[in-house]
Amino acid sequence: MIVKDDDVFVVDSKQEGIFRFDKYGRFENSLRHKGQGDKEYQIMYGVGVHAGKVYFLDMTARIQVYDYNDNYLKTILLDSIPNRSQLYAGEDGRLYVGRGFQYSTQLLVYDTIGNRLGSYFPGPEDVRGFAIPQGNFHSLGNYGKGVYFTGFFDPTIYLLEGDSTSVLAKFDFGKHSLTDAFFAGTSEDISKRYWDPKVRDVYNGPTLIFQMDNVVIGRDWITFYAHNSGRIMIYCNRKSGESLTNRSFKEPYKTLLGDFNGFDGYLPETDEYYFNVSAYALKETIEKLAAENPDYAETYPFLKDIDTELITEDTNDFVVFAKFK
Repeated sequence: MIVKDDDVFVVDSKQEGIFRFDKYGRFENSLRHKGQGDKEYQIMYGVGVHAGKVYFLDMTARIQVYDYNDNYLKTILLDSIPNRSQLYAGEDGRLYVGRGFQYSTQLLVYDTIGNRLGSYFPGPEDVRGFAIPQGNFHSLGNYGKGVYFTGFFDPTIYLLEGDSTSVLAKFDFGKHSLTDAFFAGTSEDISKRYWDPKVRDVYNGPTLIFQMDNVVIGRDWITFYAHNSGRIMIYCNRKSGESLTNRSFKEPYKTLLGDFNGFDGYLPETDEYYFNVSAYALKETIEKLAAENPDYAETYPFLKDIDTELITEDTNDFVVFAKFK
């Protein structure tokens, strides 16, 4: 989901298109152009929105550009085939494309013509030769005057400002961290260790955290999906250093945050996070809160404008905006 000014764009991976709504939830139009034509995309790898334009990252080393009203504008040809779902249209007008681990760079930067402006791989040098076709998901975004991004096999969030990178945050996952022993030997040894379940079990097996996906950075919190760790979201308070997981929450937050979905994004102007929730599950939660305390909205003000009478079993998911404290 992408929020820009008064527009909400919901990316539907199954239909491989975008549905645009106004800030009141009213449907505006859809953008769906899957096909083989010059003005279509074969596979919608990633989506970016900026300055009245929507960018679709295709598997064929190109980005298709449309306006909000579904009019084709142009095709941007890239010099490298992209990987995964990593595209971010930056506030600076540049396009940021993430790639997988079979490449020597994990982040490419282009202008809107297709000229490559930079290539970045700020992580440890000894992980470049693993030849493991993995990348990150939904881990590019705006922070201050820069763009943050993450890498595979690396518990670090990097910040790219201009042409220089720095460490925005580095995490210690304790017993879930990758150990030095995991990286021992040749690239072939490490690849075998990664792919063989019996070998991976020696290094904490399925609880080992290889990457941080769905990264959202707010003023006080950094949240991300801890891949390979039992499908959990981690919420780290930037001021105290304390961390929570989605399993730490009770109702109504348990319903709001779901099993592992976490936030879809953050609005720095209002210090609000936004995310999809199940409308009918939310209805049941609100009704339970109201039965226990008619003044529930004083405690949970972000729920006060939701009319549960309008929600049925067929109602689509809700987009909820809330502060996270």
